[in-house]
Amino acid sequence: RLTTFLDPEADPLGSGYQIQQSLIAIGSGGVVGRGFGQSIQKFEYLPEPIGDSIFAVAGEEFGFVGVTVVMILSFSMLACCIRIGHRALQHNYLRAGYLAYGISIIFLLQILVNAGMNMGLMPTKGLTLPFISYGGTSLMMCAAMISLILKIDASTQERNPVKEESTF
Repeated sequence: RLTTFLDPEADPLGSGYQIQQSLIAIGSGGVVGRGFGQSIQKFEYLPEPIGDSIFAVAGEEFGFVGVTVVMILSFSMLACCIRIGHRALQHNYLRAGYLAYGISIIFLLQILVNAGMNMGLMPTKGLTLPFISYGGTSLMMCAAMISLILKIDASTQERNPVKEESTF
């Protein structure tokens, strides 16, 4: 993976195939894209077009504008999770706040790794884009993490009279 990342053009039909096809898909989308459902690369060119390479397909179909909207929505979700964690810490719910921060970091890393590998900025890795990529387990775990965030939001509205302290 590392040698392919460093020089994907060395073997464009072998180990560098996925990154080459992702770059072709993103590049052919242009500013506004080809249109919904008009991607060419998802038909037998991109491996796992509805999973690992969904960012490249979105780039081809919706262009720079569509990918920017997807990233804005993803980072808005992250900002909400961080805000909930920050409020939990301010209201003296330390475990809940740190859990919210941890979930935020998981989402952040998934978004950055998926987008980075499809743009050729990171080595290819089988990591999904939260709530966008197809995958039952990924979708279930992302939904479970969001349900935890919502529970933290609901249960930390008022200040905790007793500050939680670490026991280790």
